[in-house]
Amino acid sequence: MSGSESIRVRLLVGLLSGALLWAVVLISAPIITTDYASTSPLFTVGAAAYVVGTIVCHQQADRSFRLFETTLPVCARCTGLYVGAGIVALMMLMLGAFRDQRGCRWKDARTLLVVSALPTVVSILGETFGVVDPGNLIRAFVGLPLGGTALFVTGDVLRGALS
Repeated sequence: MSGSESIRVRLLVGLLSGALLWAVVLISAPIITTDYASTSPLFTVGAAAYVVGTIVCHQQADRSFRLFETTLPVCARCTGLYVGAGIVALMMLMLGAFRDQRGCRWKDARTLLVVSALPTVVSILGETFGVVDPGNLIRAFVGLPLGGTALFVTGDVLRGALS
């Protein structure tokens, strides 16, 4: 393995591990911040998820899942995006995707991203124009494909597999 391949593999493993860790932290943050003392390092991790959540999400309570009477750090749609990325990250780590150099073409990657974004876009437009209020479960569900596809394509970019 050449030096540049080694760096690419490390970057990809870091991306995949980070995506998986972020999904786990998002889901567990309400439990961590409720069950641990504020002096605990775990509490700090949970609290940090809420701080980062304020940067990446609107955090409207009525559009967020609740766990143990505490809202998650991000809204339902963002939860779907990040959980989708976490699921794909886990699959790629388990399947050793960083070892396989086959990838898709740029045109196919763009098409995958557009198609995976359609459910999210339709949901947002439907809500914006008052056509539908899908609820939090649907908001999360339609975010799954976009989050997973975005991570998959980013992984292909990092490993230099797009042609």
